[in-house]
Amino acid sequence: MDFIDLDDVLKGIVACIPPRRYIPIPLPEKFKDGALVRDNALVMRARKFWIRAERTIDNARRFSEAAQKLNKALHDDAKPPQWMQFDKVKGFAVRADSISTEGLALLTHATGWEKRERKLSHEHVKDCTRNGWGPGTMHPARSTDDGLTPAGSYFRPREIGFDRAELLAFLDGKVTHSIESTAPAQNTATPAPVVAVVALVELGKAGSVDKATAKPATNWRMKIQAEAYKHWIELLASGCSPTPNSILDHLAAWCATNTVRTDTGIFPSAGYIKNTVINGRLWQQPTMSREQAKIHVAQVAQTKVAQVAQ
Repeated sequence: MDFIDLDDVLKGIVACIPPRRYIPIPLPEKFKDGALVRDNALVMRARKFWIRAERTIDNARRFSEAAQKLNKALHDDAKPPQWMQFDKVKGFAVRADSISTEGLALLTHATGWEKRERKLSHEHVKDCTRNGWGPGTMHPARSTDDGLTPAGSYFRPREIGFDRAELLAFLDGKVTHSIESTAPAQNTATPAPVVAVVALVELGKAGSVDKATAKPATNWRMKIQAEAYKHWIELLASGCSPTPNSILDHLAAWCATNTVRTDTGIFPSAGYIKNTVINGRLWQQPTMSREQAKIHVAQVAQTKVAQVAQ
C-alpha cells in the first residue's frame, strides 16, 4: 500500500482550483460616539489591508472548496475508500475505519475556512478603524479554531489519509486533482557536509547561492529559517544552549533590520515566526554537537576571509 495523507490530498485538489481576486466590500471606516465618521486616511489603510488580505482569503477559499468536494464525494458514494492512519509504533500506515468520522469532521471544518477568514479580516478592519489604528500595523487576533483545522488537530491531516491507488480510482470522474499515481521520490542522499551549510545560512543575506550547494531562498520564511539555523549554531558554539523560543526575539529583530516581510507586507512578530516559520513541522533545529558548531563557525569565518582576499 502507498499511503497518501489528507494534507497532500487536499493540496492535490487545490492545485486544480484557480485563484481569483476578491473585490473588497464596503467597510466602516471610523466610529465616534456611535456615529460613522469618514476618515480618508483610515479608509486608505483599510483598503490597503484588504488588498493584501485577498491572497489569504483566496487561499482559504481554495482549500475550503477542495475540502467540500472531497467531503461530498465521500458522502455520495456507497463504498468510499477506506481511511488509513499512520501508526507511529509500527512505522507505517494501517487501515482504520474508526477514524472515518474524525476525517469527515476535519473536512467539514475545513469547508468553513473561507468564511472564518473573511469574517476575521472584516472584524479586524472594523475594530482597528473604530479605534483609529491602521489595520496593517498588526495581525488579526486569531483563535486556534480559525484556520484549516480545529483546535488541537493541526498535525492530524498529516497522520490520516487513504491508500493512494484506492483514492485515485475513487476520485476518477468525481473530483479534478493533480495527485500523482506514485509518491514523489524521497531524497535519500547523504546529508551535505558542514562546509556546504555555509552557503545555506547566508541565504538570509544574499538571497541566492551556488546551485551545487543549496537552493535559493524563494520566500521570506526560508530566509528566516536560514537565519535561525545560522544563529542557533553561533549560540551553540559560544557555549549557550539555544531553544526555538529563545531565538524568536532575535529573528523578529533580524527581519526588521534586513527588511524581511511577510506576504502581506509586514514585519513578522516573534509569535508569528514561532507559529508559522520555525515550528516543529516546518523547521528542524541543527543537530550538530557543540564541538561541531565551533568547527562550523570557524569554517564560516575562514570562508569569509578567503572571499575578501579574492
